[in-house]
Amino acid sequence: MKKAALILSFVVLVSGFAMVFGACNDKPDATAETYVAMDINPSLELVLDGDEKVIAVRALNKDAEILLYGAEGIVGAKIGDASRTIASLAVQYGYLTEDNSTVGVTVSGKTQDAEGNILSSINASGDEGR
Repeated sequence: MKKAALILSFVVLVSGFAMVFGACNDKPDATAETYVAMDINPSLELVLDGDEKVIAVRALNKDAEILLYGAEGIVGAKIGDASRTIASLAVQYGYLTEDNSTVGVTVSGKTQDAEGNILSSINASGDEGR
């Protein structure tokens, strides 16, 4: 039950700590539409295509390398499912706890509407776990 509460807490905090701004990458990947940075410490970046599917995930520090090592179900998944998987892994490895449940999320896309849709998808993934 605590695990579900922590995952739900993760998703709720995502909306509270989200910062939305326009894309600033001069040379985006060919099919990349949106970038989602998640900072729990570990810090990681998800690259999404136009259908909100994860096409790449990048560890931005050593903790993220540990979190993502051998992880399945992130690349190829919709952002809501991928964020739920990341939250579960963060709880499993002790990065998300009752004492440390702060999550920062930054979404960078072609339009603010696209960015808002991504945040809504991440938030909706937490509502499904209730």
